Amino acid sequence: GWSTSSSTYDFATTSNANKYYSNLLRLMQDSSSEIYGKRIYLFELFDESQKSGGDWEQSFGVYSESGSLKLDLSGSAFTESSVDEGESTMNVTEIVLVIVSILLVVAICAFVVYWRYGRKKDNVSFDHSDIKVG
Repeated sequence: GWSTSSSTYDFATTSNANKYYSNLLRLMQDSSSEIYGKRIYLFELFDESQKSGGDWEQSFGVYSESGSLKLDLSGSAFTESSVDEGESTMNVTEIVLVIVSILLVVAICAFVVYWRYGRKKDNVSFDHSDIKVG
């Protein structure tokens, strides 16, 4: 990913993030590229104002915390159509929405699995009746 904002790093801009993602998407479609046909994971989907670290750490999202798309990828390879007339093609926004949907489903599943199984270690329960407060 690429941070879109920082008071520390002047290269953390929306313009540079647009260039980064546009180049990434273009290279993913270029059969001569080293990343052609590879699985690429985007970090991170949404900005996180509560994230620790420098202010740049909070601004890696493709979307703002309110859900607004921060980047303009309309000139990327995904919006150029090379299919026959009459066939449909997905634009960048549709692709990002599909990715967002998939990531949300995965996150929800991971949370459910953690909540159901990860919180308990070896199914041990603890008796807290002997703990006194105050």
